[in-house]
Amino acid sequence: REASGSHFINSFRLKIEYDNRSLLTYLGFPNVTKWVNLIVKPGLKYLCLDLDSYDDDYDSDDVIGQKPLLPISILSCRTLVSLDLARFRVKGFTFSSVGFGFPSLNVLHFRDIVFQQGRDFMLLLAGCPNLEYLRAEDIGFHYQRDSLTIQEYESLSLPKLISAVITQCR
Repeated sequence: REASGSHFINSFRLKIEYDNRSLLTYLGFPNVTKWVNLIVKPGLKYLCLDLDSYDDDYDSDDVIGQKPLLPISILSCRTLVSLDLARFRVKGFTFSSVGFGFPSLNVLHFRDIVFQQGRDFMLLLAGCPNLEYLRAEDIGFHYQRDSLTIQEYESLSLPKLISAVITQCR
């Protein structure tokens, strides 16, 4: 689309299924990261990324290490209105260190996402002041012991939240 003499992508949806987890991890995902880095620019409003593999030969206990890393460029997209992510791990940075925020985000849907710690999940939510719809399914935390206090949980404010469905947080 054209906006002020420049072109931008308004919406991007990518769903990929691999038969082999190694193909996803070592061959497919580096290319996906390149695409994401190209499209995550001002003007992007809707982003859906779902990467999956059906591999009978992988060790299910090691699934956390096998999930692709969330491209950090997504956290810089302040124009997002809807973000839908499935099967990623959030590692190597904390939300307080990247100066992120989703001021326009209304809809957030996470499926099978692993965060380093609960604090990162809470900071992500705190950076979404206009969030109306939250769906978080099968959310994992790499470090089970977290320094997040009850007061920090209680201080989270999502004033525009209409609906929240959170299942299988572990």
